[in-house]
Amino acid sequence: MKLEIDIPLEYVDDFNNDKFSDFFHRVIADICRYDGLCGLYEEEIAYMFLDAFKDAKIR
Repeated sequence: MKLEIDIPLEYVDDFNNDKFSDFFHRVIADICRYDGLCGLYEEEIAYMFLDAFKDAKIR
């Protein structure tokens, strides 16, 4: 599936500097500690977004 999103201009540098990947890796690390409300389903979604943003292109 292909999805197009608009990222606010104040986050373009974060996108270009791979900060989205950093964010999802921190989320996954928190999920893996099993001390919050998130579990396997949320972890799978975080990995899906990591893959999606890895291949993302700016148009």
